[in-house]
Amino acid sequence: MWQLARADYKIGLRQAVEAASALEPLRNIDFIERLPDARDEHRRVQLHGIWLADQTRYWDNIPMADRTGLVVLTPLQLLDGKGIVLVQRGWIPRNFQDRKQLQMVDTPMGEVLIEGVVSHWPSQRISLGSSEEGLIRQNPLLAEYQTLLGAHFASVTVRQTGPASQGMLRDWPRPDDGVNMHKGYAFQWFLLSALVAAYYFWFQIVKRKQ
Repeated sequence: MWQLARADYKIGLRQAVEAASALEPLRNIDFIERLPDARDEHRRVQLHGIWLADQTRYWDNIPMADRTGLVVLTPLQLLDGKGIVLVQRGWIPRNFQDRKQLQMVDTPMGEVLIEGVVSHWPSQRISLGSSEEGLIRQNPLLAEYQTLLGAHFASVTVRQTGPASQGMLRDWPRPDDGVNMHKGYAFQWFLLSALVAAYYFWFQIVKRKQ
């Protein structure tokens, strides 16, 4: 039943994504007037801005295409001059020989137009030590960005969509991934339960009567 509940949960996520995708995309003015929050998750966006390339960080240990790598995180300064949002621009593979060596990523200069979807802030994971330094982070911290870039920093991120470009992949997982897996596990548990019941009936009732 737990597996079926998980399947229903992911089906609900898929329906939420479809409903959010049907809405008009959020644009710069939406981030200026009301910084979007978690209620806008999965909503499409179209944003004009300038990359703050010197504030790029790399989110560690993120799988994609059956490999482990890093997600490139770069703040986008919206053209209004105030609003700033962190963009999950794409995924790059890990260099297992030298952890600090990062793949080259092309960051365009000047005004850019990006498309994506609103995504929650990266969830916090267990890390060694209370603080992190350097470009590679286990846990990108919202408070750190707000301290560096000001109070107009959005509390959500934007996950950039579109084909692979600028040296990055964008094969993001779908929220409904794993529905069939959960249903398959549920079927196995029901089958095992039926098997146990059959054995019980045979050995505890039929065999005893015989």
